[in-house]
Amino acid sequence: MPHTPHSWAGIGLATVAAGPAFLLGLVLSAFLGRPADTVSLGVPSLSWGFVAYLAVLAMMVLIAACVIGIIIAFPVVMIAATLLIWLGQTNRGVRLPVFWALAGALLAALPVALVKVDQGSLVAAFALTGAVTASICRCFVRWQPEDVRDEKGSGPSAG
Repeated sequence: MPHTPHSWAGIGLATVAAGPAFLLGLVLSAFLGRPADTVSLGVPSLSWGFVAYLAVLAMMVLIAACVIGIIIAFPVVMIAATLLIWLGQTNRGVRLPVFWALAGALLAALPVALVKVDQGSLVAAFALTGAVTASICRCFVRWQPEDVRDEKGSGPSAG
């Protein structure tokens, strides 16, 4: 039976990070996509009470994003990680971290783009989320050296 390099720690961490990564993608795409539409707070001097209020509010939003992200992202991350691990067992190029990031961005953003959503910021947020979660999963995956034959077909697994 071949070695399967599943890493439950990577899948779990990527699943937890999916919600906050999506929020970060929404905020970044809103600021970078349409800077004229962003709202200025207009607060000349911030009081410590206001800063504490914003910090507590941000923590509550991040906790909610983690919980919702876990529910939505776990099956998607599990399927995508399993697919990329399986492809990596037969092709060395798939093992590259940049391939995982690009594949994650494409697999996450493509369904949203095909629905013809008018806002590019939503597609960008999904692409960032897919790239972040795939990169986290890839950090925890290790393959055995004999998983892939060399170019001449004379590797340890050559039959």
